[in-house]
Amino acid sequence: MALIARDDAPQGSQHLSEVLTLERCWQRQFTDLNGVIRFRLRSELVKERAMHVESPYDPEARYSTKRGREWRGYKVHVSETCDDGLPHLITQVATTTAEVQDAPLGQQIQTDLFRRDLQPTEHWVDAGYNAAELIVRAKEQHGTEIIGPVRPNTSQAYRTAGAFTLRDFQIDWERQKAICPQGEESERWHATKRTTGQPIVITTFSAKTCQQCPVRAHCVTSETKPKSLTFQPQAQQEALHAARDAMVDPEAQRRYQRRAGIEGTLSQGVRAFGLRNCRYRGLQKARLQHVLTDILQFRSRGREVR
Repeated sequence: MALIARDDAPQGSQHLSEVLTLERCWQRQFTDLNGVIRFRLRSELVKERAMHVESPYDPEARYSTKRGREWRGYKVHVSETCDDGLPHLITQVATTTAEVQDAPLGQQIQTDLFRRDLQPTEHWVDAGYNAAELIVRAKEQHGTEIIGPVRPNTSQAYRTAGAFTLRDFQIDWERQKAICPQGEESERWHATKRTTGQPIVITTFSAKTCQQCPVRAHCVTSETKPKSLTFQPQAQQEALHAARDAMVDPEAQRRYQRRAGIEGTLSQGVRAFGLRNCRYRGLQKARLQHVLTDILQFRSRGREVR
């Protein structure tokens, strides 16, 4: 790279797409500290991974990690019918670069199924794809009921034994008030958005009320600040509570077992058809491989049935 940057390098060579790709790959893998070149640490590799080229041989491949497994390349997302007494058919295949999170794919999958008149009445999804916004939007736009676990609440209140959580507060949506376990009402109500664009509501209680509260230790960790609650708009928040309640219901858990079929399909794709190994370079060719793999799975099932 230093030679390309010299004044006597061939004109225009610095701007060749191949050179720029190699430069981005070099910056991704190595760092120069006071003239000492070394490989980047694992923690440094994760930062801004969506923008970095992992290999000059496949500029679209990206790095990702999940449950201790690391890879560079792509992800495949598969939808399949699971009606009782009927063949299980693969209805949708989506391919993304590896760093793309599962959550945004839920809406994309719903839209694609609806566009091809394949929207299900009930859509059983993994927790990675499920979210309150998807539950509400799918019902409103497509009449589809999203069924599946949602990500657990990992806030400090839920991790602290005896602490009050959001479920201990009553939300009066019409009056825009939250009522605490002691019967006190919140003072301020502010509708805003996260940096991701997700709409949220922040409601805060009076500092004087919180200071005098006899159960403050179960509610607020700060010694001076009043209690503040953050939650989603009414439809999304109620959908979130309902989804979490359903997943602790034994009957709901039994019904959700039907989703195990898609796990079997993915296992077959990996073990019998090499679904985890890209035979081609580039996102479009990887997608073609994923579609063809699922066609092979369908044909193999047909032979088994006959």
